[in-house]
Amino acid sequence: MKKKSYTYILTNTTASIFYVGATEELKKQISAHRNGNGPELITDHNCKYLVYYEEYETITKANRRKEELQDWEKSWKIELIRTINPPLRDLWSEL
Repeated sequence: MKKKSYTYILTNTTASIFYVGATEELKKQISAHRNGNGPELITDHNCKYLVYYEEYETITKANRRKEELQDWEKSWKIELIRTINPPLRDLWSEL
């Protein structure tokens, strides 16, 4: 079975900060973030709610998309998230 890769977006309870990441192990990575492990942006702003993710065939493609989304304005990220998750609810239980 071919391993999938993911680009994902996390936010905090007020949706004031959006963190974009990429990984080959989405559930493991999000679990680590939820437990307070990760970059300062995640830990300092309590970004532990998964609100968006995309699946890719390779980590290279996921990383390219991550870099693209990191350059987006906050309003663009919110619009993207709302295409699949209008209330910006935590998608953790779906993993």
